Amino acid sequence: MEITVSKDYGDIQIKITGPIAPDLNSTLGAELKKILDMNPSSVVLNLSDVPNITSSGIGKLLAFYKGLNKIKSSFRIQGVHENILTVFKSTKLDTIFDIDLAEA
Repeated sequence: MEITVSKDYGDIQIKITGPIAPDLNSTLGAELKKILDMNPSSVVLNLSDVPNITSSGIGKLLAFYKGLNKIKSSFRIQGVHENILTVFKSTKLDTIFDIDLAEA
């Protein structure tokens, strides 16, 4: 998994490449914590190059989302593939997260 972060004023773009696997969740959690500490006004998370995500990875995203809500930051996930959307739907996260699907 590779995480790329770019900033444009208070807006942050995060691009994750590769599977979000259990052995990498501490890395993901640390990166998301750094971003929360920046107090962004908005965050866009691009998952277009993520083939799958584990339940612990989803937990990290949910904790990140809750942290952003506390500081009143907007959060959007873009590039979600159908298999990840299925996981989001089964956990009802599709009703919480603002999600844009991957282009076919």
